Amino acid sequence: MNEIQPFRPLQAPVAVALSAFAIIALTELHSLDPDSTSFSIDSFNALSAVVFWIVSAGVVTYNSPQAQGATSAVFTVAALMGEIMPADSEHRRSTLSEISPILWILAGIMCGSAAATCTTISRTSKHHSTLSITDQFLGRIAVAILASLLASAPLVSTSPSRLWATPGQTSMSIITFLCGFAMTSLAGMAPFISWIYLAITLGRYYTFDNAEAAGTYLADILPIPLLAISATAGLLTMYHYKKPRPITSSQATGSQISPQGKDTHEE
Repeated sequence: MNEIQPFRPLQAPVAVALSAFAIIALTELHSLDPDSTSFSIDSFNALSAVVFWIVSAGVVTYNSPQAQGATSAVFTVAALMGEIMPADSEHRRSTLSEISPILWILAGIMCGSAAATCTTISRTSKHHSTLSITDQFLGRIAVAILASLLASAPLVSTSPSRLWATPGQTSMSIITFLCGFAMTSLAGMAPFISWIYLAITLGRYYTFDNAEAAGTYLADILPIPLLAISATAGLLTMYHYKKPRPITSSQATGSQISPQGKDTHEE
């Protein structure tokens, strides 16, 4: 924890830039014309760009609450702009307004990951070492998993078609943000929980009978588990999976003698 990390100050500005690129990629993906002859190729390329920028934005925040908080702020500002941005026409909202529910939950995910990183760093500093998974109470892990899975219910929601929140409703924006926050804020207790979100998303994707609906669902939802995974992956490095070696009698005797010998030498 005390190692010199010269590039850590660059994490926050780089994360801000990458999250901005991710937002641009999301707007391009959702602004494609479904009636275009090249829609399938364009949508694949756009979705690939979204995946790249989303994962990059999460990875660059590796164990940095400051970078994670900065990324959350970028998504929050973009979502707020989408909420207050006027419609392009009488019957059509702007693209940024359409993706504002996605941005709210992405903002919550990054805010939750910052909270999880802070609490985990605090716990490791108290123990002066990495934490052991075997030392965690199974009850706490179960509660963390249950709460996170309940918060991830929007991943399997089918209405409305553009996610589960309608832009312009303050209460739904708050709920959406809190869902994202709950999905990662408890990752410090169960750092593997984010991978379950990806399994849920892929499982829900293969339940669609309509290829177009499945593609729309994947474009909406896939960035969510990918960001959660990449943002919380660093928490796994703060844990070890082996019980600490027991102190032998010779080691205990040596630790008792060494201070006495030091005192004798000083006298």
